Amino acid sequence: MPAVSVIIPNYNHAAFLRQRIDSVLEQTFQDFEVIILDDCSKDNSKAIIESYRSHPKISHIVYNLENSGSTFRQWKKGIELSEGEWIWIAESDDWAETRFLEELLPFAKDEVSVVYCDSISATADGQTQGIINWARAVEKTHWDTNFVNSGKNEIVNYLFCRNTIPNASAVIVKKVIIENTIRNLPFEFRYAGDWYIWIKCLEGGNLAFVNKPLNYFRQHIQSSRTAKTLHEERKRFKEYFYIINEMRTKYALKLDSSKHHWIIYEWLHKNFSENKITNLLFPPLPGQYYFTYYKGMFMRRLTSRISRK
Repeated sequence: MPAVSVIIPNYNHAAFLRQRIDSVLEQTFQDFEVIILDDCSKDNSKAIIESYRSHPKISHIVYNLENSGSTFRQWKKGIELSEGEWIWIAESDDWAETRFLEELLPFAKDEVSVVYCDSISATADGQTQGIINWARAVEKTHWDTNFVNSGKNEIVNYLFCRNTIPNASAVIVKKVIIENTIRNLPFEFRYAGDWYIWIKCLEGGNLAFVNKPLNYFRQHIQSSRTAKTLHEERKRFKEYFYIINEMRTKYALKLDSSKHHWIIYEWLHKNFSENKITNLLFPPLPGQYYFTYYKGMFMRRLTSRISRK
C-alpha cells in the first residue's frame, strides 16, 4: 500500500498537464501512486497522458466517455480507486515544488486529518505573483508559522468566514476521512465543494499547516473561479450560503458582515451588465441561504458602482 495516492483530475488542461504530472513524479518522497482522470477533454490531453502510461508510478488512467459536469465527481472516482493512506488532489493546472510531500507528510499524524501549505499565485504562462493571502484577511498572524489546530477551532474561527484552504492542490487529506465525506455530500456541489469537504473532514480530526509556499496555484480563463453565466454564478453563491448557514446553525455562530463581505465583492467583480441588476441578482431564494442579510449592503455597493460608470 502506498503512503499517498495522488489524484490528477484533468479537463482541457493540455497546456499545463505535463508540468503538473512531472512535478508529481519528481517528488523527493517517492512512496505514492498516481491516478490520472480525464473528463472527456477536447484538447490533446489524451496524447500527453498516454506518454506517461508506462511509468511505474501510474496505477490508473481513466477516460470519461462523457463529461461528468463536476470536478468533485472526479475526486470521488479517484478516491474510490486509490490505495494510499493519504490523498493528494493535484489539480491538473497547478504544479508543486518537488519537496511538497516530503515537507507535509511529517505533519500527517494519527490525530490529523488535513495538512496543507501556503500557495503561490501564478499566471497562465507560469509567472509567479507571490503568496496567496486570501486566508490572512480573516486573521493576519494565524498562518505565520507551522501549527496544528483542532478541527473544530479551525472551522469556527476561520473556515466559517471563508474557505481558508483556497487550493486543493496544496492539501493532503486522510483517505478514510475524505472518502466518507465525499460519499455523504448533502447535494452535488459544483463550485464550493472543496470548502464544504474541508469543513466536514475537520469535524473528524485536526488540521496541520506548513508555513512554506510549496504549491503553485495557476489563475487562468479556464479556471472554475472565473466568471460564468449569471445562472451558474447563482449556483455558486447558493453553495456559499448553504455552507455558511450550516456552520452557523451547527456551531451557534453569528453572521458578521466584516468577515463575509468578500461574497459581495466577488459577485460585483464578475462584471455582470447593469441591466440585469434588480430582477436577476435578487430572484427569490430559499430563506436558508440568508441572501437578504446581504441585500442592503449589496445594493449600496452596486449603486456606488453604477454611479461611477
